[in-house]
Amino acid sequence: MKKAVFVVILLSFFFAEISIAQNYLIVRKIGSTRKFEYFAGDSFTYQQKGEPLYFTDIITELKDSLIVLENNIINISQIKAIDVRGAESNRPRIYRAAEVTLPTMGIGLLAIDLINNSIIEGNEFYLDGGTTSTAAVMVGTGLLLRTIRRKKIDLENPKFEAYIITY
Repeated sequence: MKKAVFVVILLSFFFAEISIAQNYLIVRKIGSTRKFEYFAGDSFTYQQKGEPLYFTDIITELKDSLIVLENNIINISQIKAIDVRGAESNRPRIYRAAEVTLPTMGIGLLAIDLINNSIIEGNEFYLDGGTTSTAAVMVGTGLLLRTIRRKKIDLENPKFEAYIITY
């Protein structure tokens, strides 16, 4: 009896492992550790060869070299460029968080200082030099991080590659 329970538990782990396996698309620069990953259900923005516009669609399935989308089926070799702004990346999450929070914190710091000086302390409306420069550095750093982040990958450039992996 104990052997049967053990075999059932062992088989359930085996079948659970099989059912979790799925394909995913990796887009990366050759020789770099930075990669962008797309899974089934992700939004995918791409430019097809010979087309001037970018198309956005939802990935439903990934096969050998085919990307099955809700409204299209496309081969990886037909893609000219990919917009990677919405992709899952191995880029440190603190950078992505800093792109949003630093400008917000800078504007918030400036607003709190203005409210404190003019309303609470009853002084005239003026901008404190130290607070203004600190807020400007926070906003500037956040916007700079957003500007220098990679937004599009050109697959016609031989430095970049895209392929589908099954795990």
